[in-house]
Amino acid sequence: MAVNAYTFRAERLYHQSLSLLEAGQYERALEGFMDVLLEDPSYPGAKEQMRKAAREAVKREWRASRQERDALMEEIRNLAGPSDGAWPAGPGAGDIAGWKASLDKALALAQDPADLEKAFRAYAKAMAKTPVTYRAMQMLSTAKSELQKKVLEHHPAMGEDPKWKGKWPGSMKTGELVEAVLLERYNTLAWSESDKDMVTRPARREDAQRIRELAAEIDDSEKAKSGLLWTAVQAFHQFKKDRFQESAKLWNKVLEEDPQNAEATFYLSRVEAAMKAAEPKRVSAYARPDKVEPIAWPSAPAEPEAAPQPRARNDAAVKAKPGAAQGRRATRPVGQEPAQPKPSADKPSGRSPAPVDPAVMQEWGQDLYRRGLKAYSLGKLDEAIEYWNNCLGVYPDHPKAKKALERAMREKK
Repeated sequence: MAVNAYTFRAERLYHQSLSLLEAGQYERALEGFMDVLLEDPSYPGAKEQMRKAAREAVKREWRASRQERDALMEEIRNLAGPSDGAWPAGPGAGDIAGWKASLDKALALAQDPADLEKAFRAYAKAMAKTPVTYRAMQMLSTAKSELQKKVLEHHPAMGEDPKWKGKWPGSMKTGELVEAVLLERYNTLAWSESDKDMVTRPARREDAQRIRELAAEIDDSEKAKSGLLWTAVQAFHQFKKDRFQESAKLWNKVLEEDPQNAEATFYLSRVEAAMKAAEPKRVSAYARPDKVEPIAWPSAPAEPEAAPQPRARNDAAVKAKPGAAQGRRATRPVGQEPAQPKPSADKPSGRSPAPVDPAVMQEWGQDLYRRGLKAYSLGKLDEAIEYWNNCLGVYPDHPKAKKALERAMREKK
């Protein structure tokens, strides 16, 4: 009868979890299916449904992250530029018009298939001069897509090649396109006596080397510029989250690569001003005050005590009393106060840290438990064990983490 009750409880939890899964409450469904497995490890279908809930939860997280990133990029695109005076034009701001003209020249050359090599070289020069600003990088991204689109239009057979099939303009490496298009152009047809037919001869070594150098230059420039832009995006994101120190580090990293970057200079000054304004409010539960206030003792000061006089050692008395040499407890002379322990450098004096809010620790532990559930459902046992260990570290009384951890440890063996 006990077995039936045990199974009935697992069945009830299973159907509740199915309802949560159908309602789109994937996090709660995950917990419910884990409860089913803890009640009845062999309950049919529980593990498969748990895996399904985990996949849906991960997809939802990914979509939310992507939407947040898209919203951030849209906000960045709508930032005020130097034209409306929101931030000062830096020394390199006057070159943007010339850079845009060279980029337009590359796109114009790409209209003619015979001028593709000239178009790629113009694009490489424009890429090297790209200022690291949000609007410039947006223009560059558009130009990259347009250039790749023209290449695919001129060479429609590339769309059927497995290497390029399914990729869209802007998602490919421009350098790889350069090699694929220009090396084929430098190939020559020649008569082969052995084959008694016309065969394709590869491009000459110097031509192939020149083309590969151009392709590598374009790929390296695209990688460097896009990486620097993403650093700036992260810096702006940290600034929006009021993480001023992290934002300042990232803006300084941008300025190391591009010392004349006007946007980085402007936003770094804003970050530093925000840090200065927020400094008096920055209080941590674990932080010790830099200056410890003196303790308010009673107004009547205590009489200074005379320092105890050192006693002369009597070797004969020590020999006469062997107990003193064997570590017998020494007695303190009458009227002498015990010596006060010196403050240790490892334990500085000051106020004790404020207690941590248990609700915060429980919320943190629950989040770690759910992350462990997702990892476990997707077969990542080591990751799940790490999450559940951390959960028990911050929330030792979690009602389910210990059982889940024991189950994962058994499965790992």
